[in-house]
Amino acid sequence: AILRAPAGRLATRRAVPCAIMAPCLLGGLYWSSFYSYLLFHVSVELFSIVIAGCVFTIAWNGRRYLDNDYLLWLGIGYLFVAVLDLAHTLAYQGMNIFSGYGANPATQLWIAARYLESLTLLTAPVFLRHRLPPTLAWGLFGSATGLVCLTVFVWPVFPACYIEGLGLTSFKRVSEYIISLLLGAGWILLQRKRSAFERPVYWWLSASIGLTILSEMAFTFYVSVYGLSNLIGHYLKLISFYCIYRALVDTALRRPYDLLFRSLDQIRAEAERERQLADQILAAAPAAIVVLDPEGHILRFNPYLEQVTGYTAQEILGKHAHDTFMPPETRVREREIFRLVVAGEDFGGETTPLLCRDGTSRTFSWSARRLKDSDGTPYAVVGVDVTARMAAEANLKASETKFRTLFQNSPDGLLLLQEGIFIDCNPAALRLLGATDKSQIVGHSPEALSPALQPGGRSSVTRVGQVLARADIKGAARFEWTHRRRDGAEIPLEVMLTAFVLDKRPTFYVVWRDIRARRKAESVLRASEIRYRTLVTNLNAGVFRASLTPPETFIEVNPAFEAMTGYSRSELVNLKPVHVLGPTWDAVRGNASGSAPRVEPHAIEFELRRRQAPPLAVRATFSYYEQASGVGTQE
Repeated sequence: AILRAPAGRLATRRAVPCAIMAPCLLGGLYWSSFYSYLLFHVSVELFSIVIAGCVFTIAWNGRRYLDNDYLLWLGIGYLFVAVLDLAHTLAYQGMNIFSGYGANPATQLWIAARYLESLTLLTAPVFLRHRLPPTLAWGLFGSATGLVCLTVFVWPVFPACYIEGLGLTSFKRVSEYIISLLLGAGWILLQRKRSAFERPVYWWLSASIGLTILSEMAFTFYVSVYGLSNLIGHYLKLISFYCIYRALVDTALRRPYDLLFRSLDQIRAEAERERQLADQILAAAPAAIVVLDPEGHILRFNPYLEQVTGYTAQEILGKHAHDTFMPPETRVREREIFRLVVAGEDFGGETTPLLCRDGTSRTFSWSARRLKDSDGTPYAVVGVDVTARMAAEANLKASETKFRTLFQNSPDGLLLLQEGIFIDCNPAALRLLGATDKSQIVGHSPEALSPALQPGGRSSVTRVGQVLARADIKGAARFEWTHRRRDGAEIPLEVMLTAFVLDKRPTFYVVWRDIRARRKAESVLRASEIRYRTLVTNLNAGVFRASLTPPETFIEVNPAFEAMTGYSRSELVNLKPVHVLGPTWDAVRGNASGSAPRVEPHAIEFELRRRQAPPLAVRATFSYYEQASGVGTQE
């Protein structure tokens, strides 16, 4: 055990006297403060000095028997805290030992001692896992203590802590808060390492730190060194050191073999629990684990392997592993590998099939290592099923082959763009740019393979950044781009970007589609449309286009039709055709939408309604067609 608290009647017998003596002692100290505050102060400080000395004595003499240096660091630190507390006691106002200094030196030494105590408690948990060179601890604490004494008594450069008539200085108050924060941090570290202590020890140490923090808070309020806040602060310090006494000194004196840390019995118990946990993990592990003797006979067979092979442990234990599980064609090689393992060589990565009870096989990647039990008998442990992984790798390889085939044979240019640089391209991309080798594209940025300006006058560099950012945000982008071929000619392309991740790096899948033929067709279409509009505009006969689907409206009219109706174009597009064509429009609409629609051009004579004029007899030829949008139109 680490530190066992007294139990049963023994605990009760000890608790009763303590419950009686504690109030008496505290009351006696309180009444002594009325008789002589110096007597009260000296009594409290000497108690804390004695406790600190006991902590050091126990730690120093027991350092060889401890498995860490937590107590040693604490003991040496508290020894030098006791030195500063002793100097503080002797320098206290009214002791008349250091004459001519007033109350300030005692307050300075108090602050220095509390800084040293808080830093000791803060750093002590570090040495639960790290060894401490004693000379280093002596050097650090000795240097710090000597420097404090020199700056207080020889070179008066230590900041003032108490000024007669004014009370505590700002440095003193701020220091008390800093010390409280350091103590709080020390408690947090102690709490994280609480498993290294028995529960009573942990709680006594925690109580000591908490009371020390309250003591520091009390010392931030007093104006006189004989004031009530000063009295309460010393009471709290007294109780905090009593807690240190209960945690370390009392326990060490009564149970010297149980000092703070785990005994050998606990370590053995932990080792047994760890062994049992390892057995449970071995039984639950989703991997094939076999233990063999030097001849290859099975000594241990975990449940996962029972499930995979269909054999039970009772059926398989004692049988030869190679004859039972290995195909005949691999047995010679596996025996040779096992012989090397028994000789002391580690072996791993051997992939072989394992035969199951039903005649099927699964692929395993085996790792073997020579171990020894308590009798020194060599064993070999082997292990891991990779059937699913190898199937996944085969599927991945097939998928990669399919992708590479499609990539290489696509009629569109296909490229991979990573960090603004092309890292791969297919033959079609080479043909589009007139390149003969991948190096003429791979390793270059899109803007390096483009003219300085895109159509419209926009910079290629700026435009590349914009489209890549859009594709990165939306996952894809489609746009038109002009690249420069190797011969200097420019080629218009439709570019499609798709964002994905390749080798944990953002990548774009790029498709180039040649749109020169489309551009040419669009140019021809635009020229044809211009000719059509010129003809219609200059024609003396009225021409209009109207929609057959709701809302039925005029879509387009020429000047001659405006003149015939007396309506302007802006007025006509807001009128329904029936207002101008009358019943003829209903007939036209019926011809186009009946069971046998009449879609060929046909002529109709009717009277055209005009604005503020008599109807006009006309002969019109109607043609029906559908727009790309599917809207029926009459012309």
